[in-house]
Amino acid sequence: IQWIEAGNEPRTVDYPMPPIPQEVTMRQSQQALLRAGMLDMVEQVVLQADRAIQIDWYTGQTIRRDWPALKVVQEMMDMTDRQIDELFLLAETL
Repeated sequence: IQWIEAGNEPRTVDYPMPPIPQEVTMRQSQQALLRAGMLDMVEQVVLQADRAIQIDWYTGQTIRRDWPALKVVQEMMDMTDRQIDELFLLAETL
């Protein structure tokens, strides 16, 4: 408090993001979505997506960051690349 009273101001530091994993297991991705409160929404979007995306979602073992179906789901949910990256980072820890 004395430091601030002396006229100093805290500054924010924007740390660079760690490397984004390019692949996580489907279990990890679903756990990350569950923790982010998004699993139900994503499952609803997948149900509305074309059949190929549904097959990948329900039978895939992994999900890749460059998976074309991920981009489709991302756009349908109006998510940013940063949000997807953060989900991949979270998934990697699970």
